[in-house]
Amino acid sequence: MTIVEFYDKTAVENIISTLLCFPDKVIFVGDSTKKMNKSIEVYKKIAEKRNIQVEFFCRSVNRNDLGSIVEALSKIVEENGECVFDLLGGEELYLVAVGMISERYKEKIKLRRFNISSNVLLDCGKHETIKKVTDLELSVDETIGIYGGRIMYESQFANTTHKWNFSNEFCNDVALMWSICKENPVRWNLQTTALGLFSEEYGEEGSLELHVDTNKAKEKIEEKFFFEEGFFRKLYLKGILSHFRCEEGVFSLLFKSEDIKKCLTKAGQVLELFVLITAMNSTDKDGEYVYSDIKTGVHIDWDGRQIALGTADVTNEIDVILMKGLIPIFISCKNGRNMSVDELYKLSAVADHFGGKYAKKVLVMSELDLTTERGKYIKARAEDMGISYVFNAATISEKEFSNYIKNFWRNQAQS
Repeated sequence: MTIVEFYDKTAVENIISTLLCFPDKVIFVGDSTKKMNKSIEVYKKIAEKRNIQVEFFCRSVNRNDLGSIVEALSKIVEENGECVFDLLGGEELYLVAVGMISERYKEKIKLRRFNISSNVLLDCGKHETIKKVTDLELSVDETIGIYGGRIMYESQFANTTHKWNFSNEFCNDVALMWSICKENPVRWNLQTTALGLFSEEYGEEGSLELHVDTNKAKEKIEEKFFFEEGFFRKLYLKGILSHFRCEEGVFSLLFKSEDIKKCLTKAGQVLELFVLITAMNSTDKDGEYVYSDIKTGVHIDWDGRQIALGTADVTNEIDVILMKGLIPIFISCKNGRNMSVDELYKLSAVADHFGGKYAKKVLVMSELDLTTERGKYIKARAEDMGISYVFNAATISEKEFSNYIKNFWRNQAQS
């Protein structure tokens, strides 16, 4: 089988037929050989990973010259025999040209279109459904990759995407930490931010132990810290800390694990992980998992190129990315009452670039006062930019929160 794809900037539309139909050959038709060949290198890797034996080719033709497009498509059909034309994506004149040749070659071509939202493959010639697909999906890495980027992992780049160990014990610990955090998110932020500063200043790299003289620490950190012994003692009593002791102005503690240390030394980490774990456990009415892939703290290199050893040029971090089959959900998490409106623009820019028109954008905040002018403005801007939101994660029930997360991919996450 030969698939004819009209190359589109919404990259997911270029790869669907390969994943769905297992063709022998895919021919991309577009106006930039350079762009098509660059994308083909990524598509090859995705096909190989799935053991799909396929050859990719590209045919460049002026998108504004209808006669040339008709001539090029006619030649493709004559050279390849039976062809399936994928009508999802592509410039208007390419699709007009298909209509013009479809009658001439009606015995040799088929017209198909896949609906990403409903997972239905349509026969556009017969106006009927061919089949409904339930297992077509891309990973987070693949989704970023088809748009020319890559995810940077801490195994190669320091302080980038961390691979968490989501054991049952760790997931339970995250739930415990979130239960403490949501009692007073501002307090949580103050204490964990201070703990992060202490860890950098007084901790040893690779060590889970920390010893701090609070008087000296206060002089050094000044207004950024007020020591609340009860906060740390609660973490110890809940089993989050393996050791905690405070005597004569000196406190010492032992983090339970490296992942727990990461949670307790970055203010917003616990909300991000709670969102991720809730999404990881979300199931539909049939008991099937809603999301096919999940990642948190995702550092994205926009063009996938290194400009020097161990560095990248343009990067962004997205708090959580979920995949619902082929649909990416980009989530920004803010633990507290305040955030810069710039965060909405950053979220929107990254989601639009790496998900195109199929990307879903969500803002999750632990508490936002919607009676204030700032709160009203953030809500209005989010709605204007097509960003769904949960503004009261710290006060709604776990069931309600879970229901929001389950429906993030539908853009129905509003409170």
